[in-house]
Order: sequence, then structure tokens, then C-alpha cells
Amino acid sequence: MARWNVSTLQGKIRLSIFITSIASFLVFSHIEIQARSSYVNKIPNGSVNRCANCHIRPSGGGPKNDFGLDVEDALVRQGRSFWTAILASKDSDGDGFTNGEELGDPEGDGVAIPGAAISLPGDANDFPNIIQPPVDEQAPEITLLGDSVMFITQGTSFVDPGAFVTDNLDADLSASVNGNVLIDTIGIYTLTYIATDEAGNQSLPITRLVHVIPSLTTLKIRREELGLVLEWEHGGNLQWAPTPTGPWTLVEAAMSPYSISIDSKPKFFRIR
Repeated sequence: MARWNVSTLQGKIRLSIFITSIASFLVFSHIEIQARSSYVNKIPNGSVNRCANCHIRPSGGGPKNDFGLDVEDALVRQGRSFWTAILASKDSDGDGFTNGEELGDPEGDGVAIPGAAISLPGDANDFPNIIQPPVDEQAPEITLLGDSVMFITQGTSFVDPGAFVTDNLDADLSASVNGNVLIDTIGIYTLTYIATDEAGNQSLPITRLVHVIPSLTTLKIRREELGLVLEWEHGGNLQWAPTPTGPWTLVEAAMSPYSISIDSKPKFFRIR
């Protein structure tokens, strides 16, 4: 009959437990390494910073950074397909850049932008060197084409000369026009031009006055004791000049009949 030494049996049991523990540790370590590797590969450009993406310690293990905590939360919610537009749109470390921008996949569709600047989404002191577009706060400017005051004869066509728009950033802007010219109705019409750039900055309004005057206006002149009286019909503006060819000057607030005194200087009058 075989006899077992108690101390020898206890030693063998301890050795067996020790070997089993080592084997278990190696198995679990292998599983953990595989798990970490699979998570890294599911993060866009995750291989650049590997474990440092999610852990405070660059080599991995230990406490997770803010991005790692968000990944952990996403794993609970979405499972192994944790990288989504939701996680990409977050700014885990609060540095002003989304996780997607820091990992080169701003859309969160798993398609990384080639050559994108990569930084740690869990480190507020590490962010991509992205040049932000300038903030446009300057409004466009409008320059009228043609005269700011125009005269057309009643019943004739009117072609708006338009306006030219300049802007510090945007090209090919055009001005919108508010107002109408009724070519068959005598009167003064206001056209207002406004331009808006792509940032929503609006220009100062620029106006043009269009006078629709009668198609035929006869200026009648009759002499009175104290001077001359000018009479006309159908509206229009009275102008005078020192010569028949001008230069013509508007007679402010002149209405028919209009009286003038006679002096030695010649004066010429017309209705426009």
C-alpha cells in the first residue's frame, strides 16, 4: 500500500494552484491585450496614440481619461460598435475640438480623413493644429452704377443700371432691389439696394431716385408788371441755366405758376 507524506501532498497542491493561477493570469492577460487591441482598432487613427487615447497613463491600464470614460459609456450603450457620430461630436476633454476632429473623423462614420492632424481626445492640452477660418464681421459695400438721380419720360422703358457689390471675403455677391418704377405714372420713385454676404452681414442701404416726367411739357412764359411768370402742366421740375447748353440747376420748390424778376443777366429755363 502506497503511503502519502502529508507535507509532500500539501506542496503538490500549492504548486498546482500556483501553476493554475499563472495560467489563468496569462489567459486573462491575453484576453485583455486582445480586447485593448480591438478597441484601439475601432477608433479612427487609434493606432497613432494607442492606449493613450483612453488612459491617463500612455502605456495603458489604470484610470481612464475623459475620452476613455465616454468610450466606456458608449460600449455599454452601443456595444463593440461604439464609434458613432454621437461619440465623434463630443468634446470629451473640453479643448474646443470634437473627438472626431482630434481623431481625423469629424463625421463619425469610421472613414478617417487622409493626412488629418491627430491629437489625444482625452487630453485638453493636446489638440490638432487646425487653422480656423476667420470670423467674418465685415459687411459688404454697394456702389451704384449710373446716376443716383435719374429722369425718364412717361411711357418710356426704364432699365435699372444696377449696383456693384464688394466684400472682404465673398465674391460674386449681388444686391437685391426693393421698389418699383411705374413708367406710366408721373412721380418720383425710390429704389433701395441691399447686399448680404454668406456670413449674414448686411450692407448699408443705397437708394436711387427715378423721376417719371410728362412725355410733353410746355413751358409758358408771360410778362407781368413786376417780372415774368412761368407756367407749366403735368408736373416736372423747373431748371435754369446761364446758357442754352447749361449747366442746368434745379430751382428748389418751384411750382407753377412761378414768378421771377427781370435782371440784366440772361437766364434760360426748362422743365425736366
